[in-house]
Parts: sequence; structure tokens; C-alpha cells
Amino acid sequence: MDTSTDNRLIELETKLAHQEHTIEELNQTVVKLQDKVEFLEKFSQKLAERLREIKPADAPTSFMEQEIPPHY
Repeated sequence: MDTSTDNRLIELETKLAHQEHTIEELNQTVVKLQDKVEFLEKFSQKLAERLREIKPADAPTSFMEQEIPPHY
């Protein structure tokens, strides 16, 4: 091969190596974000369950059932 072809091949191999590295970094980021999403979904479900548990049985169920504040 001539020098021009060698240089082009080296350049392509360098770009490919860089792209493979970038893809691996992006893949690791996606995995971390997926883990965070799963954690937040579970946390949100647990929080919603706790809120339902602590809601008093006699609490107003709608805005209209709530008392008017004293300043009115």
C-alpha cells in the first residue's frame, strides 16, 4: 500500500476506536440512568402507599368539603 492509503487506514481505525469508546461510555450512562429510574419508580410507589396510609379516614375528600379559612 502507498502512504496515502496507509494514512487513510490509520485515520479510519483511529476514528473507529474513538467511536467504540464513545459508544461504551454512552452504554454505561444508559445503564446508570435506568438504575436511577427503577429506584425512583419504587420510591414513588412506596411514598404513594405511605401517603394513602396516613390519610385520616375523616379527611375531606374534595375541596368543597373543606372549611373556609377564618379570614373570609
